Amino acid sequence: QQVNILNRYQYTNNEKGVVGFFTFRYLNDQKIAGQKDFRDHAGFLHDGAWGSEINTQRFDASTKVGYIFPDMPFQSIGFQNAFSYHNQEGFYGLNQYGISQTNFYSNLIFNSIISNTLNKFATGLSFNFDQYRETVRVPNFVANPHRIDTSVGAFFEYTYDNTDDFSVVAGARVDYHNRLGVFATPRLHARYNPWEGGTLRVSAGRGKRISNIFAENQQFLASNRIWNVASGNGEIYGLDPEIAWNYGFSYAQSFKLFKRSANIGADIYRTDFQQQVVIDPYRANELSVRMLQGDSFVNAVQLDFSINILTHLNLRTSYKYYDMKTDFASGANQRPLQAKHRFFVNGEFSTHEHENGSRWKFDATYN
Repeated sequence: QQVNILNRYQYTNNEKGVVGFFTFRYLNDQKIAGQKDFRDHAGFLHDGAWGSEINTQRFDASTKVGYIFPDMPFQSIGFQNAFSYHNQEGFYGLNQYGISQTNFYSNLIFNSIISNTLNKFATGLSFNFDQYRETVRVPNFVANPHRIDTSVGAFFEYTYDNTDDFSVVAGARVDYHNRLGVFATPRLHARYNPWEGGTLRVSAGRGKRISNIFAENQQFLASNRIWNVASGNGEIYGLDPEIAWNYGFSYAQSFKLFKRSANIGADIYRTDFQQQVVIDPYRANELSVRMLQGDSFVNAVQLDFSINILTHLNLRTSYKYYDMKTDFASGANQRPLQAKHRFFVNGEFSTHEHENGSRWKFDATYN
């Protein structure tokens, strides 16, 4: 059973250059699963039947206010704020897990140019607050973790765009986190059009995050595995934060095939994990959680092709190859339950537009 309530409001005053957005959302989600003889609200095992209940309530509210300088339309300032409260309680057979999270995020951003509109920049400050309260009752691990995470950061982003065939975005931010200390996050994006219809993009960047091992791996709670958390000197469950570098490029080309419009595209990206929390399900009856010891990477290759077969008939195809390999305790292996090969094809047909503006559209998809 699920209830969703959502409202969005927008305020615009073009004369004063002010625009504002407000969003409100409420979610109430109740899930009951298990064997047919299980009765909800009975708690854990009922007459020997396995069951599970997950009850979630969530509230979100966010605001965005922007001001565009009347005499300088290329210059603006924006202020974003978001608040959310998430509460989840549930059990999976004899395993219990509950979490409540209170989050507040604030971001102040200023946009302008450097000498001319070919050179733009954005800079600002951000603040994030998270409060977590968890209840964990699983074999070999019983705890009520409670923590508060706060971070304050500053960022700067430079954009060059000649509006013709080349653009580049280079950015960096520096954050102070009460658990992770001071760290920098750079990123780079570039686009180049070498000839008509062709677009080449390259990107690279670094990411750092905290892994909430129970919230992100709840599917394993519905098993009889014993959790073996190899805690060290880290700040979160005794574990260290995750750090990864990602980089890659893509190329897209539009052309004519049998006098019909067509497009091809290729994306090649790689992620290398410098630090990673490894969830190892390859050991029987056990779920091992530990920091990466060795190598872990993800290679992703995607090929796309689309063509306008007839005036109102379009065909799109896509193939993706995922190579996700990690050094587990038992040796190097692919990430479990991740499809290595994925294929997608879609056909879309639309009728001529009638005088009243209406038309029929049909499509078929295979995945």
